[in-house]
Amino acid sequence: MIRKSSTFVAAACLCVFGLSSTTNVVRAHSHHETNYVSWGTDEFELFDLTQPELTKQFKGVLEFDKNFETAWLNQNHAGPQFILHFSKGKVATVQRVFIDGGGCHIIGPVLESKKSAAEFSVEGLSKNSKLSQKDQEKLALAKSSLSAGTSHLQKK
Repeated sequence: MIRKSSTFVAAACLCVFGLSSTTNVVRAHSHHETNYVSWGTDEFELFDLTQPELTKQFKGVLEFDKNFETAWLNQNHAGPQFILHFSKGKVATVQRVFIDGGGCHIIGPVLESKKSAAEFSVEGLSKNSKLSQKDQEKLALAKSSLSAGTSHLQKK
């Protein structure tokens, strides 16, 4: 009887500890998707730039890791960041990521062109009825980028 009881207790402990550790793993890797949030720098501004161009254009605004795969909006590498992928030496895809205080990853869509990134900004900014002056300027810049991209496509 004692042997059966101790086996049962051991199995119960394994189940409880196994479930709690599994729950923690799931939480640590959870993420949520987000729509547009104004960060001051938008994805469309990063497209088609080389690493030296990014460094020069975003000096004092973005901080890059050594491989230019991640760009942070603040120096302590917390909060808003962009994940960058390059093709032929230029930014080809951008995804926004925010890691909250609990380690949860809040991610935006993977944007694969300057046009889709500008559309993402225009759509997000247009939904906000109370834009700051900076956001109004960003909306105008995104719309201008779309117009320039469209006229460039029409010329070909």
